[in-house]
Amino acid sequence: MRLRDLLLVLLRAGPRHGYACKVALDAILGGPEVNVGQVYQTLERLERDGLVVREAPETARGRRRAPWALTEPGWKEGEAILAGEVAEGAWRRPAPVVLVLAALSVPGTDLATVLDQQRWALLQQLRATRRKRRQAAGDAVAELAAEADVAMVEAMSRWVEGCAARLERDREEGDR
Repeated sequence: MRLRDLLLVLLRAGPRHGYACKVALDAILGGPEVNVGQVYQTLERLERDGLVVREAPETARGRRRAPWALTEPGWKEGEAILAGEVAEGAWRRPAPVVLVLAALSVPGTDLATVLDQQRWALLQQLRATRRKRRQAAGDAVAELAAEADVAMVEAMSRWVEGCAARLERDREEGDR
């Protein structure tokens, strides 16, 4: 998942200034993975592309900060990102984990739908990696690489199922 995509998802929660985006990204990605300069540069590109706008500056703790907000096209693209298959990024955590955590940080996101879409994407990925494993027959390196791919996709599938179970438990506890 690309930084621009993560920012479009995060800004669905409402306007944020650049450093607040960086702090949220660090929480989602599991550590300081993104330089604040990268965040501002990406926000400026999104602004150039008409996906975000800089709002009027506000003063907080004696500092003037201009929050960034999604435009209508930015909102729609963020929605499409949440609905689609996720490409791996250069993050510490796998792309499905990053997407689910990002979706969880946006109030009002239908997490059950995001999880269903990730289930479907992982099922397709599992089929493809099993096909590669069959095609690698006789080549030890290719077979072991395919086995590793299958194991990683299966682990991600178990994690998504665990998220769905947690969501269901949380709903049941909320109904009591």
